[in-house]
Amino acid sequence: MKILIHAHRIIAVDRWRFFAQKMMDLGHDVRGITSNLHGHRPFLEAGFKDVGIKHIYQPEQIGEAIDSFLPDFVCGEMFSPDEVTGRAMIERTSQKGIPSLIPQHQVNSRAGIYLNHGSWSHAHLFCATIENSKLCGTGRLPWPQDKIHAFGNWEHDELFDVKAPSAIRDTHELLNVGNRKVIAVFPNGDNTSCWIRWVGINKDWLIVAHPHPMFRKTISSKDRQGFLNRGDANYRNFHEAYDKGAIFCVDHLPGNLDGIELKQIHRHALILAANVILSASPDVCWDAYVLGKRSYLLGTNPELRKVHPSFSPVIDTSSFFHENTDFVSTINKALSEPSGLVQDWKMLEDRYGYVDGRWWERTYNLAKELINDSPVRASEDGI
Repeated sequence: MKILIHAHRIIAVDRWRFFAQKMMDLGHDVRGITSNLHGHRPFLEAGFKDVGIKHIYQPEQIGEAIDSFLPDFVCGEMFSPDEVTGRAMIERTSQKGIPSLIPQHQVNSRAGIYLNHGSWSHAHLFCATIENSKLCGTGRLPWPQDKIHAFGNWEHDELFDVKAPSAIRDTHELLNVGNRKVIAVFPNGDNTSCWIRWVGINKDWLIVAHPHPMFRKTISSKDRQGFLNRGDANYRNFHEAYDKGAIFCVDHLPGNLDGIELKQIHRHALILAANVILSASPDVCWDAYVLGKRSYLLGTNPELRKVHPSFSPVIDTSSFFHENTDFVSTINKALSEPSGLVQDWKMLEDRYGYVDGRWWERTYNLAKELINDSPVRASEDGI
Protein backbone atom coordinates (compact mmCIF):
# COMPACT_ATOMS: atom_id res chain seq x y z
CA MET A 1 0.00 0.00 0.00
CA LYS A 2 1.19 3.53 -0.76
CA ILE A 3 0.29 6.08 1.92
CA LEU A 4 0.72 9.87 1.82
CA ILE A 5 0.58 11.82 5.11
CA HIS A 6 0.16 15.59 5.28
CA ALA A 7 1.24 17.70 8.26
CA HIS A 8 0.60 21.41 8.79
CA ARG A 9 2.55 21.78 12.06
CA ILE A 10 4.89 19.63 14.08
CA ILE A 11 2.22 18.28 16.42
CA ALA A 12 0.49 16.79 13.37
CA VAL A 13 3.64 14.80 12.55
CA ASP A 14 3.60 13.44 16.06
CA ARG A 15 -0.04 12.41 15.82
CA TRP A 16 0.62 10.25 12.76
CA ARG A 17 4.00 8.93 13.95
CA PHE A 18 2.92 5.62 15.46
CA PHE A 19 0.66 4.77 12.50
CA ALA A 20 3.41 5.64 10.00
CA GLN A 21 5.99 3.50 11.77
CA LYS A 22 3.60 0.54 11.95
CA MET A 23 2.84 0.84 8.25
CA MET A 24 6.55 0.99 7.34
CA ASP A 25 7.21 -2.03 9.58
CA LEU A 26 4.61 -3.91 7.52
CA GLY A 27 6.47 -2.98 4.33
CA HIS A 28 4.19 -0.24 3.03
CA ASP A 29 5.54 2.84 1.25
CA VAL A 30 4.84 5.87 3.46
CA ARG A 31 5.70 9.39 2.30
CA GLY A 32 5.07 12.83 3.75
CA ILE A 33 4.03 16.20 2.45
CA THR A 34 4.35 19.38 4.47
CA SER A 35 2.57 22.68 4.64
CA ASN A 36 4.58 25.86 5.02
CA LEU A 37 2.02 27.57 7.24
CA HIS A 38 3.77 30.33 9.20
CA GLY A 39 7.15 29.06 7.96
CA HIS A 40 6.88 25.73 9.79
CA ARG A 41 8.13 23.54 6.95
CA PRO A 42 11.72 23.00 8.24
CA PHE A 43 10.33 21.66 11.53
CA LEU A 44 7.84 19.39 9.79
CA GLU A 45 10.49 17.95 7.49
CA ALA A 46 12.81 17.28 10.42
CA GLY A 47 9.92 15.68 12.32
CA PHE A 48 9.07 13.37 9.42
CA LYS A 49 12.72 12.34 9.14
CA ASP A 50 12.83 11.59 12.85
CA VAL A 51 9.81 9.34 12.39
CA GLY A 52 11.72 7.47 9.67
CA ILE A 53 9.92 8.84 6.60
CA LYS A 54 12.61 9.54 4.01
CA HIS A 55 10.60 10.87 1.06
CA ILE A 56 9.05 14.25 1.89
CA TYR A 57 7.29 16.49 -0.64
CA GLN A 58 7.27 20.27 -0.41
CA PRO A 59 3.97 22.17 -0.65
CA GLU A 60 4.55 23.11 -4.29
CA GLN A 61 5.05 19.41 -5.13
CA ILE A 62 1.48 18.43 -4.33
CA GLY A 63 0.84 17.49 -7.98
CA GLU A 64 3.85 15.17 -8.02
CA ALA A 65 2.90 13.70 -4.64
CA ILE A 66 -0.50 12.68 -5.94
CA ASP A 67 -0.17 12.28 -9.71
CA SER A 68 3.23 10.54 -9.75
CA PHE A 69 3.28 8.72 -6.42
CA LEU A 70 -0.38 7.71 -6.86
CA PRO A 71 -1.09 6.97 -3.19
CA ASP A 72 -3.71 4.37 -2.34
CA PHE A 73 -4.66 6.15 0.88
CA VAL A 74 -4.13 9.72 2.07
CA CYS A 75 -4.04 11.02 5.65
CA GLY A 76 -3.80 14.60 6.77
CA GLU A 77 -4.60 17.13 9.44
CA MET A 78 -5.83 20.69 8.89
CA PHE A 79 -6.58 23.26 11.50
CA SER A 80 -5.82 26.85 10.58
CA PRO A 81 -8.05 28.46 7.93
CA ASP A 82 -4.82 29.80 6.41
CA GLU A 83 -3.56 26.28 5.67
CA VAL A 84 -3.97 25.47 1.96
CA THR A 85 -1.79 22.44 1.17
CA GLY A 86 -3.94 19.95 3.07
CA ARG A 87 -7.16 21.28 1.59
CA ALA A 88 -5.72 21.11 -1.93
CA MET A 89 -4.53 17.56 -1.24
CA ILE A 90 -7.97 16.42 -0.07
CA GLU A 91 -9.71 17.99 -3.07
CA ARG A 92 -7.22 16.60 -5.58
CA THR A 93 -7.42 13.08 -4.18
CA SER A 94 -11.21 13.30 -4.09
CA GLN A 95 -11.20 14.13 -7.80
CA LYS A 96 -9.15 10.99 -8.43
CA GLY A 97 -11.29 8.80 -6.18
CA ILE A 98 -8.45 8.24 -3.70
CA PRO A 99 -9.84 7.81 -0.16
CA SER A 100 -8.51 10.10 2.55
CA LEU A 101 -8.82 10.33 6.32
CA ILE A 102 -8.85 13.67 8.17
CA PRO A 103 -8.56 13.65 11.98
CA GLN A 104 -10.92 16.09 13.65
CA HIS A 105 -8.43 18.45 15.23
CA GLN A 106 -9.58 18.66 18.84
CA VAL A 107 -8.73 15.48 20.69
CA ASN A 108 -10.61 15.99 23.95
CA SER A 109 -12.75 19.08 23.49
CA ARG A 110 -15.81 20.05 21.48
CA ALA A 111 -14.06 22.86 19.60
CA GLY A 112 -12.89 22.88 16.01
CA ILE A 113 -15.55 20.64 14.46
CA TYR A 114 -14.71 20.35 10.77
CA LEU A 115 -17.38 21.25 8.23
CA ASN A 116 -18.02 18.83 5.40
CA HIS A 117 -17.29 20.28 1.96
CA GLY A 118 -18.92 18.95 -1.17
CA SER A 119 -15.55 18.72 -2.93
CA TRP A 120 -14.33 16.22 -0.32
CA SER A 121 -16.48 13.39 -1.62
CA HIS A 122 -13.91 10.69 -0.86
CA ALA A 123 -12.75 12.14 2.46
CA HIS A 124 -13.54 10.43 5.75
CA LEU A 125 -13.44 12.07 9.16
CA PHE A 126 -11.91 10.49 12.24
CA CYS A 127 -12.98 11.67 15.72
CA ALA A 128 -11.23 10.77 18.95
CA THR A 129 -14.38 10.83 21.08
CA ILE A 130 -17.86 9.43 20.59
CA GLU A 131 -19.35 12.84 21.43
CA ASN A 132 -17.45 14.60 18.67
CA SER A 133 -18.37 11.94 16.12
CA LYS A 134 -22.03 12.65 16.89
CA LEU A 135 -21.55 16.42 16.76
CA CYS A 136 -19.85 16.21 13.36
CA GLY A 137 -22.99 14.62 11.96
CA THR A 138 -25.15 17.60 12.94
CA GLY A 139 -25.35 21.34 12.35
CA ARG A 140 -24.22 23.28 9.30
CA LEU A 141 -22.55 21.16 6.57
CA PRO A 142 -22.65 17.93 8.60
CA TRP A 143 -20.57 14.93 7.65
CA PRO A 144 -22.47 11.86 6.41
CA GLN A 145 -22.64 9.27 9.16
CA ASP A 146 -20.97 6.65 6.97
CA LYS A 147 -17.97 8.99 6.57
CA ILE A 148 -17.47 9.56 10.33
CA HIS A 149 -15.34 7.12 12.33
CA ALA A 150 -14.70 7.00 16.08
CA PHE A 151 -11.66 4.78 16.55
CA GLY A 152 -10.51 6.23 19.86
CA ASN A 153 -7.60 8.57 20.44
CA TRP A 154 -4.56 7.94 18.22
CA GLU A 155 -2.27 9.04 21.06
CA HIS A 156 -3.42 6.05 23.12
CA ASP A 157 -1.29 3.84 20.85
CA GLU A 158 1.82 5.47 22.24
CA LEU A 159 0.43 5.57 25.77
CA PHE A 160 0.25 1.80 25.83
CA ASP A 161 3.55 1.49 24.00
CA VAL A 162 5.49 3.36 26.72
CA LYS A 163 3.77 1.59 29.62
CA ALA A 164 6.40 -1.12 29.94
CA PRO A 165 7.95 -2.23 33.27
CA SER A 166 11.30 -0.69 32.34
CA ALA A 167 9.93 2.64 31.04
CA ILE A 168 10.04 4.52 34.36
CA ARG A 169 13.53 3.29 35.18
CA ASP A 170 14.85 4.27 31.74
CA THR A 171 13.36 7.76 32.01
CA HIS A 172 14.75 8.26 35.52
CA GLU A 173 18.22 7.22 34.34
CA LEU A 174 18.06 9.63 31.40
CA LEU A 175 17.06 12.44 33.76
CA ASN A 176 19.62 11.42 36.41
CA VAL A 177 16.86 11.65 39.00
CA GLY A 178 18.61 10.04 41.96
CA ASN A 179 16.45 10.42 45.06
CA ARG A 180 14.66 13.53 43.81
CA LYS A 181 10.95 13.81 43.04
CA VAL A 182 10.08 14.52 39.41
CA ILE A 183 7.78 17.51 38.86
CA ALA A 184 6.70 17.29 35.20
CA VAL A 185 5.47 20.60 33.78
CA PHE A 186 3.72 20.93 30.43
CA PRO A 187 3.56 24.70 29.75
CA ASN A 188 1.65 26.09 26.81
CA GLY A 189 1.81 29.35 24.88
CA ASP A 190 -0.31 31.13 27.46
CA ASN A 191 1.05 32.72 30.61
CA THR A 192 1.50 29.60 32.75
CA SER A 193 4.96 30.46 34.04
CA CYS A 194 4.23 30.52 37.79
CA TRP A 195 6.33 27.36 38.21
CA ILE A 196 9.51 28.95 36.86
CA ARG A 197 10.29 31.04 39.94
CA TRP A 198 10.41 27.87 42.07
CA VAL A 199 12.99 25.99 39.99
CA GLY A 200 15.95 25.13 42.22
CA ILE A 201 14.14 26.19 45.41
CA ASN A 202 14.05 22.62 46.73
CA LYS A 203 17.00 20.27 46.24
CA ASP A 204 14.66 17.29 46.53
CA TRP A 205 12.74 18.36 43.42
CA LEU A 206 13.68 17.93 39.78
CA ILE A 207 11.51 20.11 37.57
CA VAL A 208 11.25 18.81 34.00
CA ALA A 209 9.56 21.03 31.41
CA HIS A 210 8.01 19.56 28.27
CA PRO A 211 6.85 22.64 26.30
CA HIS A 212 4.23 22.62 23.58
CA PRO A 213 5.73 21.46 20.25
CA MET A 214 5.53 25.01 18.92
CA PHE A 215 8.22 25.93 21.45
CA ARG A 216 10.71 24.94 18.76
CA LYS A 217 9.22 27.52 16.40
CA THR A 218 9.01 30.12 19.15
CA ILE A 219 12.57 29.78 20.36
CA SER A 220 13.99 29.82 16.82
CA SER A 221 12.05 32.77 15.43
CA LYS A 222 13.37 36.28 15.52
CA ASP A 223 10.32 37.74 17.28
CA ARG A 224 9.73 34.73 19.58
CA GLN A 225 6.35 33.96 18.11
CA GLY A 226 4.81 30.51 18.01
CA PHE A 227 1.61 28.94 16.71
CA LEU A 228 -0.48 31.39 14.63
CA ASN A 229 2.29 33.92 15.32
CA ARG A 230 1.22 34.43 18.93
CA GLY A 231 3.91 35.58 21.31
CA ASP A 232 4.80 33.01 23.98
CA ALA A 233 4.54 34.63 27.41
CA ASN A 234 6.67 31.84 28.90
CA TYR A 235 9.62 32.31 26.58
CA ARG A 236 11.37 35.14 28.38
CA ASN A 237 11.56 32.95 31.50
CA PHE A 238 12.65 29.66 29.92
CA HIS A 239 16.33 30.55 30.04
CA GLU A 240 16.00 31.54 33.68
CA ALA A 241 14.45 28.17 34.49
CA TYR A 242 17.11 26.33 32.51
CA ASP A 243 19.93 28.23 34.26
CA LYS A 244 18.42 27.30 37.64
CA GLY A 245 18.47 23.60 36.80
CA ALA A 246 15.21 22.79 35.04
CA ILE A 247 15.48 20.09 32.39
CA PHE A 248 13.77 20.67 29.05
CA CYS A 249 12.68 17.78 26.85
CA VAL A 250 10.81 17.18 23.59
CA ASP A 251 9.11 14.24 21.93
CA HIS A 252 11.63 14.20 19.09
CA LEU A 253 14.37 16.31 17.49
CA PRO A 254 16.54 16.83 20.59
CA GLY A 255 19.61 19.05 20.64
CA ASN A 256 20.75 22.50 21.68
CA LEU A 257 18.34 25.28 20.78
CA ASP A 258 19.25 28.87 21.58
CA GLY A 259 21.43 27.69 24.46
CA ILE A 260 18.83 25.36 25.97
CA GLU A 261 19.59 21.64 25.80
CA LEU A 262 16.55 19.59 24.78
CA LYS A 263 16.56 15.95 25.82
CA GLN A 264 14.46 13.44 23.90
CA ILE A 265 11.81 12.13 26.26
CA HIS A 266 8.34 11.47 24.94
CA ARG A 267 5.64 13.22 26.94
CA HIS A 268 3.92 9.94 27.72
CA ALA A 269 7.12 8.48 29.16
CA LEU A 270 7.56 11.64 31.26
CA ILE A 271 3.96 11.42 32.54
CA LEU A 272 4.57 7.83 33.57
CA ALA A 273 7.79 8.68 35.41
CA ALA A 274 6.59 11.83 37.20
CA ASN A 275 5.58 12.20 40.84
CA VAL A 276 3.55 15.34 40.11
CA ILE A 277 2.14 16.37 36.72
CA LEU A 278 1.24 20.01 36.02
CA SER A 279 -0.20 20.80 32.61
CA ALA A 280 -1.56 23.80 30.76
CA SER A 281 -3.04 21.35 28.25
CA PRO A 282 -6.18 19.32 29.10
CA ASP A 283 -5.00 16.72 26.56
CA VAL A 284 -2.01 15.90 28.75
CA CYS A 285 -4.32 15.52 31.75
CA TRP A 286 -6.45 13.01 29.85
CA ASP A 287 -3.32 11.11 28.77
CA ALA A 288 -2.22 11.00 32.41
CA TYR A 289 -5.61 9.65 33.45
CA VAL A 290 -5.41 6.83 30.91
CA LEU A 291 -1.95 5.98 32.30
CA GLY A 292 -3.38 5.93 35.83
CA LYS A 293 -1.56 9.07 36.94
CA ARG A 294 -3.01 12.01 38.86
CA SER A 295 -2.51 15.39 37.16
CA TYR A 296 -3.30 19.01 37.83
CA LEU A 297 -4.40 21.65 35.34
CA LEU A 298 -1.87 24.45 35.40
CA GLY A 299 -2.87 28.09 35.11
CA THR A 300 -5.67 30.42 36.10
CA ASN A 301 -7.76 30.43 32.92
CA PRO A 302 -11.23 29.22 33.99
CA GLU A 303 -12.09 28.28 30.40
CA LEU A 304 -9.55 25.43 30.56
CA ARG A 305 -11.62 23.83 33.28
CA LYS A 306 -14.72 23.81 31.09
CA VAL A 307 -13.28 21.70 28.30
CA HIS A 308 -15.74 18.90 28.92
CA PRO A 309 -18.65 18.40 31.35
CA SER A 310 -17.05 15.26 32.78
CA PHE A 311 -13.67 16.92 33.25
CA SER A 312 -13.96 17.84 36.95
CA PRO A 313 -14.61 14.34 38.33
CA VAL A 314 -12.00 12.83 36.02
CA ILE A 315 -9.10 15.13 36.80
CA ASP A 316 -8.25 16.66 40.16
CA THR A 317 -8.47 20.40 39.49
CA SER A 318 -9.88 21.29 42.89
CA SER A 319 -8.40 24.76 43.36
CA PHE A 320 -4.92 23.34 42.87
CA PHE A 321 -3.80 26.56 41.19
CA HIS A 322 -5.39 29.96 41.55
CA GLU A 323 -4.32 33.50 42.33
CA ASN A 324 -1.77 33.75 45.18
CA THR A 325 -1.43 29.98 45.63
CA ASP A 326 1.71 29.04 47.53
CA PHE A 327 3.53 26.83 45.04
CA VAL A 328 5.78 25.07 47.58
CA SER A 329 3.01 24.00 49.94
CA THR A 330 0.81 23.00 47.01
CA ILE A 331 3.47 20.77 45.48
CA ASN A 332 4.30 19.27 48.88
CA LYS A 333 0.63 18.49 49.36
CA ALA A 334 0.51 16.82 45.96
CA LEU A 335 3.64 14.81 46.76
CA SER A 336 2.03 13.59 49.97
CA GLU A 337 -0.81 12.04 47.98
CA PRO A 338 -0.50 8.87 45.88
CA SER A 339 0.39 9.84 42.32
CA GLY A 340 -1.59 6.95 40.90
CA LEU A 341 -5.33 6.60 40.59
CA VAL A 342 -7.84 3.97 39.56
CA GLN A 343 -9.35 4.79 36.20
CA ASP A 344 -13.03 4.48 35.35
CA TRP A 345 -12.58 2.28 32.27
CA LYS A 346 -16.28 2.24 31.47
CA MET A 347 -16.26 6.04 31.34
CA LEU A 348 -13.18 5.97 29.08
CA GLU A 349 -14.69 3.40 26.74
CA ASP A 350 -18.00 5.30 26.63
CA ARG A 351 -16.01 8.42 25.77
CA TYR A 352 -13.48 7.09 23.26
CA GLY A 353 -15.05 3.85 22.08
CA TYR A 354 -11.69 2.09 22.33
CA VAL A 355 -8.89 2.39 24.88
CA ASP A 356 -6.59 -0.43 23.81
CA GLY A 357 -3.64 0.98 21.86
CA ARG A 358 -4.91 -0.44 18.56
CA TRP A 359 -5.95 2.76 16.81
CA TRP A 360 -3.37 2.17 14.08
CA GLU A 361 -4.92 -1.22 13.33
CA ARG A 362 -8.44 0.13 12.97
CA THR A 363 -7.15 2.88 10.69
CA TYR A 364 -5.24 0.33 8.64
CA ASN A 365 -8.33 -1.86 8.28
CA LEU A 366 -10.38 1.17 7.22
CA ALA A 367 -7.78 1.97 4.56
CA LYS A 368 -7.92 -1.59 3.24
CA GLU A 369 -11.71 -1.52 3.19
CA LEU A 370 -11.83 1.82 1.35
CA ILE A 371 -9.25 0.75 -1.20
CA ASN A 372 -11.20 -2.38 -1.98
CA ASP A 373 -14.30 -0.26 -2.54
CA SER A 374 -12.43 2.43 -4.47
CA PRO A 375 -12.09 2.55 -8.26
CA VAL A 376 -8.34 3.21 -7.78
CA ARG A 377 -6.27 0.10 -8.45
CA ALA A 378 -4.40 -1.14 -5.39
CA SER A 379 -0.62 -1.20 -5.40
CA GLU A 380 1.19 -4.22 -6.78
CA ASP A 381 2.77 -4.87 -3.39
CA GLY A 382 -0.61 -5.88 -2.03
CA ILE A 383 -2.89 -4.45 0.60
